[in-house]
Amino acid sequence: MRYEASHLLIRLISIANIVALAIGIIAPDYRVSDLLHLEHELPQWYVVSSLALPLCVAFEAWWTRKDKSQVRPVLVDILFAVTWFLVLWGGAALYSL
Repeated sequence: MRYEASHLLIRLISIANIVALAIGIIAPDYRVSDLLHLEHELPQWYVVSSLALPLCVAFEAWWTRKDKSQVRPVLVDILFAVTWFLVLWGGAALYSL
């Protein structure tokens, strides 16, 4: 029960970022940043969160290292954090071509 908040936070941030970025790409007229008046902050948030989430998962893995029941949830968190990282930076690399 101690670790669920950490798992939930990592997964929600990853999913929310991917959805917001996808909406901005699919429907450029309906931008989440314009809706929330975060035109300058949202791109910065994307960069910071894409780098911070893997660090948070690394800390989480260290924090839960003695609890064998947390191996699978930490692996799922790694999947979410790496997916968000690859979506943002892979998309940026493809866009720059």
